[in-house]
Amino acid sequence: MGDLDFLREQIDLHVCSGYGTEGEVLAQSPRAWGAVFFHGQDVERGVRGEGLYLAFGAFATGPAHQAETVKVGREICDTLTRFGLPTEWNGTTTSRIRVSPFEWRKRRVSRPPSERRS
Repeated sequence: MGDLDFLREQIDLHVCSGYGTEGEVLAQSPRAWGAVFFHGQDVERGVRGEGLYLAFGAFATGPAHQAETVKVGREICDTLTRFGLPTEWNGTTTSRIRVSPFEWRKRRVSRPPSERRS
């Protein structure tokens, strides 16, 4: 199991590199209750050593949306910290999470997690 797959399972969120529609996300991950993502410019800044900024949000609608989005943000920060990636976030729905700078490495070619032996 790769780290991203483990992260998905731990926080039960959909992790993507861009925002699809909520319906698309839920079709892929029916238990998902929120999403976290970044885009190419975020990656470019991260590679330059400026940290990686993450956008996020909850799928809840109406009055619960803001509170659920804060829960999503907390869960992301807690999970990344457990993996040794410190984060900075002011706890609001109007700011993104910053993952502190870390050493970027080129991914090694490997088999997909579904093909790995347990």
